[in-house]
Amino acid sequence: MANESGFGTGLVLGGAIGLLAGLLLAPKAGEQTRAEVVERTAGLRQRAEDMTADFRERVRETVREVMDEGRVVANRIMPAKEQEGAAAAEPAADSREETPA
Repeated sequence: MANESGFGTGLVLGGAIGLLAGLLLAPKAGEQTRAEVVERTAGLRQRAEDMTADFRERVRETVREVMDEGRVVANRIMPAKEQEGAAAAEPAADSREETPA
């Protein structure tokens, strides 16, 4: 499950790191810079967690839909394959019966 949200989390964290680097490297007083960092990053972690939870739920829904579709397709294919197998077995049985011993 951790891999599912890796890209989104990485994107958010990368943006946050870039923002912090820009703020810290900008020519401002230390107190002003710290205040700006606190202000801009407030709620960032919560937003990242919310985005991750949303992403996980969307992935789960998509997996369920794909699994359901796969079952529908498999249920259509299996009877046809069974009929093909039965039809292929019949001529082989007939040819054995017709051959004189």
